[in-house]
Amino acid sequence: MLEKDCEEWLLGEFSVVLDHTPMGDFVEVEGPPEQLERAARLLGLDVAAALRGSYVSLWLEYRELHPELDLPTDMVFAE
Repeated sequence: MLEKDCEEWLLGEFSVVLDHTPMGDFVEVEGPPEQLERAARLLGLDVAAALRGSYVSLWLEYRELHPELDLPTDMVFAE
């Protein structure tokens, strides 16, 4: 199970989504593939720092990096 809260904006032909997750905030830019890097730069995002992968894989990696947090298997917000 994955929990996230989303905010979405349209920037021309691009969708810009801010996902608030239990491991932090992520920005997703969706649109024509050949123009994604340009759109990311216009938003001030560092393309070289972009993470690739699903939230499941990112959560598994985050849990491994932070065993001291005793995080649940599912990516859910603490109650």
